[in-house]
Amino acid sequence: MKDEYFGEVIYIYTSAQAEADDILVDIIKINPKWINGIFNYITTNLLHKGYFDNDKINIPNLLDLLNQALQIIYKNLIVSLVVKLSYQMAKSRKFLSS
Repeated sequence: MKDEYFGEVIYIYTSAQAEADDILVDIIKINPKWINGIFNYITTNLLHKGYFDNDKINIPNLLDLLNQALQIIYKNLIVSLVVKLSYQMAKSRKFLSS
């Protein structure tokens, strides 16, 4: 298998393998309603940092984590869109003034 950017793939490690190895946790299995979200997995290392309570996942803390991550993503998306829009507007002004 060859990747367009990195060349020949030397090893493939799937999400399913990582889940079986207890590296990733499929959050859809925690709550099937989250299937529509943008996150599918969380690392077990992250979950062990305040998201487990008596060997059960602390759902309120996990929801807080997911919401914070979404805020960061949306903020970066908005900044990116503003920069692109500003660039296009400047480009248009330059074209129109020529």
